[in-house]
Amino acid sequence: MNSAMIFGLLTLVVLYSVSGEKTTEQIETYLCKYGYLIENCNTNRLASEENRIYAIKWWQMFSNLEVTGDIGPADEEVMDKRRCACEDVMQKDEVMNPELQPQQFNLGPKWRKTALTWKITKFTRPTPRPEIPEFCNVQIQAAVRDFDGTLFVFTQGNYVMRITETGFLDRIRTNNLFRRAPWSMDAAYSIPSLGRTYFMRGQRLWEFDRMRNPMGTILVQGGPRTMPERPRAVIATSASGNDVEVFGSGILWRMKMNGEVIVGSHRYISSQYSGVPSMIDAAVRWDSRTVYFFKGNRYYRYDTSRRTVIGEGDFGPAFLKGECGDAPR
Repeated sequence: MNSAMIFGLLTLVVLYSVSGEKTTEQIETYLCKYGYLIENCNTNRLASEENRIYAIKWWQMFSNLEVTGDIGPADEEVMDKRRCACEDVMQKDEVMNPELQPQQFNLGPKWRKTALTWKITKFTRPTPRPEIPEFCNVQIQAAVRDFDGTLFVFTQGNYVMRITETGFLDRIRTNNLFRRAPWSMDAAYSIPSLGRTYFMRGQRLWEFDRMRNPMGTILVQGGPRTMPERPRAVIATSASGNDVEVFGSGILWRMKMNGEVIVGSHRYISSQYSGVPSMIDAAVRWDSRTVYFFKGNRYYRYDTSRRTVIGEGDFGPAFLKGECGDAPR
């Protein structure tokens, strides 16, 4: 072997080591560690190519990278950064188990600062707010608009408040209105074109007809990776559409009426619904261009044509009225 050939081989070896390309095993180890891949983790076998590509795309979307399904130099640079040791995506049992204990975090080195200083540059006098009756401070679990326009607001203790255009109507047991409806539901929504109302808890749907008669349950399809967060609200994609959007804490995804989650539909809520806060409590499609989002005692009116929040306010004065005040929606 002549010297030129030896020099060429050495050059190739050096270039390969400098490029820093990760092996398939290293990539899968990373994806398993942070919850994106579950197939053959902690074994000596590789995952299927289909599952590996899906996991890579899922990680790229979470990391705000170009979603290609391949690991390139930009992806490797992110993988090599120091980060929290906890999983980004919780497993199915963890997502659906409200009694789950907190995960162990890798705290890393302590901050060595022990003395903090601050300076107040200006302050404003707080404006006293009028006292609001306790009745007006509603803890909303879910909400849905009935086919006659009545707003149903589901609260703790298995109660539902019926609200009309003029304000609060009454408060009754949920099962007196929807027999066999689930306790502690995560979300509720209606499909006017089908005359159906649905309640969602975890990965199960309860279906009711227009007369509020139970029609059975539906199991969400697609596996644990399709629902990265516990559902908090659901709305139809349009006033006449059959698909729905499921809102988690910070991510939303689309689902068909048979409970099948549409692969690749996952998006950040902030990128799709400008002005809507994270961790919402409920959402209601009001008409073809208006969606109301609820969080705490606040509501947010979203215009679907302008794709932004166009108004917000306190829930009590705008919806309950009466003793709670009187404000436009």
